[in-house]
Amino acid sequence: MKKILFILLVSQAFVISIFNTLFAHELPIYNISVNIDVDKKILHGISIIENLKETDLIFFVENLKIISIKSNSKEIPINIKDNFLRLNVTDKVEIQYMLEIQSLDDTDKNSIKKRGEIKNFITEKEIYLTGNWYPEIKGLKYYNLKVTLPSVYNVVSEADDILKNVINDKAEFTIQLKKPINKLNIISTKTKEYLEKYKDINIHLYSETLENRTRDSLLKQVKSSIDFYTEYFGKYPNKSLRILESTYNFDFSYPGLLFSIEGLFRMMVSWRNIFLLRLQIIGLAVLFMLMIPKVIGLKV
Repeated sequence: MKKILFILLVSQAFVISIFNTLFAHELPIYNISVNIDVDKKILHGISIIENLKETDLIFFVENLKIISIKSNSKEIPINIKDNFLRLNVTDKVEIQYMLEIQSLDDTDKNSIKKRGEIKNFITEKEIYLTGNWYPEIKGLKYYNLKVTLPSVYNVVSEADDILKNVINDKAEFTIQLKKPINKLNIISTKTKEYLEKYKDINIHLYSETLENRTRDSLLKQVKSSIDFYTEYFGKYPNKSLRILESTYNFDFSYPGLLFSIEGLFRMMVSWRNIFLLRLQIIGLAVLFMLMIPKVIGLKV
């Protein structure tokens, strides 16, 4: 079974890795800065894209209100048609925008069901930004993100390092993804954070309901999965592994972050759930380890 898993994971990743190795040094850099007004449920954002190689760009902006666009410090007209923003720019573009975030009720069953359809929403404890919350452009990019929120929140992302700077009742989170991805998603949560270090890997567990015994059981399975990986594939490629308990189940596109629907943590005695947890931890790590280019001079 272990050999079959290894063959499947490696064969999938090998084909994709060739393209990324050749072209990753030309990828654009996407800098996003957002300020979320939780009371008004409004996001104010500025997106700055650098290292552009194409002059004709198409951004998906379905849910966004575009306020202004600048290219090399010069303001340019806003041209939106059928939810797409079309630009003809060189080298660098800055887009200022805002987003109204929908509110969902954690206690309402119909509201919870809508979460599969609604990608950007606020609940009493969480903020999910997994849809069109910034001007999206196709292709791999390096992302740098700053998020300003009330200090009671933690930000959960695919990144290895998330820096939190608290000033009065506000917190600024700085997130840098050192590996390129297609799309950026973030979660903000009021849930408690448990941190444990294992083999130079920071295991972050976000949960409000876990008892000590259940938490220890989950951490045991996570450590076992890391051991399995290091035995067969070498050093684990991520410095951090984040696991978030939520009423909303969502898989990120990058290793280092897993979701477990609320209540699943208490079912870790089930072999099926243990297998799925291990498959996620190991499978995503192997896939993206092989996708990351090792080009001389490239910072990853």
